[in-house]
Amino acid sequence: MNKLLLLLTFGIVAFNAISQEHTTGVYTSVYSDQYLDIQIAEGVFTDNSTNKSHLRYFLKYVNKTASDLQFSFVRSTNYQGSCDNCPVNLSESQFSVELQPNEVKSFSTDNTDKRFYIFVKDNNGLIKNQLINFEITTITYINQ
Repeated sequence: MNKLLLLLTFGIVAFNAISQEHTTGVYTSVYSDQYLDIQIAEGVFTDNSTNKSHLRYFLKYVNKTASDLQFSFVRSTNYQGSCDNCPVNLSESQFSVELQPNEVKSFSTDNTDKRFYIFVKDNNGLIKNQLINFEITTITYINQ
């Protein structure tokens, strides 16, 4: 029974990994200093198992130092609904990232949380809100 459960769990995980994919354009820098470079690229995330197709901005973090780097930042996003008179939905979220010396982290099968992408719009039209703009602010270094 345990072997069957383990095999079933492995099969579900493997199917999800195969059914999800993303493509990105060229990354451009949106923030840079002597320690860190934050880059963004527009791309599409698809999940064939749920018929999900989202336009997203994918984020890449580059540690420009030979030391461990920990930092936090605030990301503000501004979404507009599908109608002209819909209220604007402005939200702020705080995130933190840890990087090894000279490490680069970006969206991948290991890094799928919201630190690594910003939802822009649903290509299937099921989610009506669309990103108007975003801003990355208040970058704080924890170990510098």
